[in-house]
Amino acid sequence: MIDFRNMTSSEFIGFKADTITRYAEEMAISGDWDRIDAIHRAQEAFDALLPSGLTTTGAFKQTTLKSHKIY
Repeated sequence: MIDFRNMTSSEFIGFKADTITRYAEEMAISGDWDRIDAIHRAQEAFDALLPSGLTTTGAFKQTTLKSHKIY
């Protein structure tokens, strides 16, 4: 069973940093973006999708809890 709950502010900060870093790396590796500009462009893309961060209306900003075995 998977349970969801809203992200905390500190979880969102970590999620944002990790997402931007991974997206920048993937875009640079694929050759779509120059490695030098990749972090900046990834930051812009993230901010365009979630302009108000954790409080952006209509965005799914939840995290999962540990699953429990169902017997």
